[in-house]
Formats: sequence, structure tokens, C-alpha cells
Amino acid sequence: MDSEKKFLLIIADTLELESNEVSLSTDFRNDVEDFDSLMGFSIIVALDENYHKRMPVQEFMKCKTVGDLYNYILGE
Repeated sequence: MDSEKKFLLIIADTLELESNEVSLSTDFRNDVEDFDSLMGFSIIVALDENYHKRMPVQEFMKCKTVGDLYNYILGE
């Protein structure tokens, strides 16, 4: 499984969505029904658990899309 697909599966699972409902262009705050701060915190925790890279809340707040999260966690 490539890194992008694995990442999307983690995000979909965290947001309680089907894998085909999430892409790098998904605006998770506006496109995900019932998105709230608890879901946001769950994303931060899931990324830390799966990638062992902490994402400060300030950085998370700058991210608008799943692709922004991906670039932060897996970007060089």
C-alpha cells in the first residue's frame, strides 16, 4: 500500500467515513458533516500514533485540506 493511500485510510477511519469519501483535496472542516474540535483532536492523535510525528495545534489550524495534513506529516 502506498503512503498516500495509507494516509487517506487513517483519516477516513478517524473521521468515521468510507475510504472513497476522502481525498487529498477534501476540506475536512467544511466537507465533513458534523466535523468538530474533537474530530480535529482525534486526527492529531491518529497522526502521532501512526507516524510518530507530533502536530502542534497551531499547525493543524493552518491546514485546510487532507492534503495539507499529508504534506505536513510526510513532507520533507
